[in-house]
Formats: sequence, structure tokens, C-alpha cells
Amino acid sequence: MRYLGYAMAANLTIGLIAGIAAVALGTKNAETLQAAITVLQVIALGIVIAMLAIKRCHDLNWSGWLAFLVLVPVVNLAFLCIRGTPGPNRFGKPPPPNSTGVIVLAWLLPAVFVLGILAAIGLPAYKQYIDNANAARAHTQLR
Repeated sequence: MRYLGYAMAANLTIGLIAGIAAVALGTKNAETLQAAITVLQVIALGIVIAMLAIKRCHDLNWSGWLAFLVLVPVVNLAFLCIRGTPGPNRFGKPPPPNSTGVIVLAWLLPAVFVLGILAAIGLPAYKQYIDNANAARAHTQLR
């Protein structure tokens, strides 16, 4: 859960910093600037995810080189599903138990997906409702 929570926190933080940088730098040469910020965002997130994956590999008593499995689409789910070693291993002591903050961060990912799907369905339906209400009001005023 710590791996998922920290990855979500890193994604949100780096995305927020990139958004603030894009707004602060203005709209002059917006396409080039947006591309540069996106590249820097992807590089920063890649570094953080690599560090987290190596730490997760060590928690599983695996070599850090197996962190490259994050790049394989379905195999990377092993980092989420397999429990870490119960006690100390060759890489050190076990991590501390998950705090409330880590659990909340880990649950943000499913919440974002659910809210995104609900918004994708609800917002167009609400817009259509508003358009229909405005059309009915305009039709009533013409009478």
C-alpha cells in the first residue's frame, strides 16, 4: 500500500508543480512551453517511480534491477499484489506499518478513477439538461 500511496502522492505533487509552472510562465510560445514542461514532468515522475520500485523490490527481498518490471504492462501488478517479506531481509529492516496518510493516498487512485467516470457521464448529461431547460424557457417566452 505504501508503494501505491507514495506513487500517487508523487504524481499529484509533480502534476501540481507542472501546472503552477505552466501558469506562472504565461502563454507566450505556449505549445513549446507546454511540451517542455510535460517532458520535465515525465522525467521527474519517472525518477520518483524508479526509486519507489527499487525500494519495493528491496521490500520483497528482490534485487533492485527487477524494478524494470514496472515497464512491463501486466507484470507490474506484482508490486501491488505480493506481500513484502515479514521480517528483516538482506536489504535491511522491514518498513514500518502503513500510516493513515499512506492508506488515504493509496485509496485516492481508485477514487480518482470512479470520480472521473462519474464526471464523464454526468457532465454531458447535465449540459444537455441545461440546454433543454434553456430551450424550453425560450419557447415559453415566445408564446
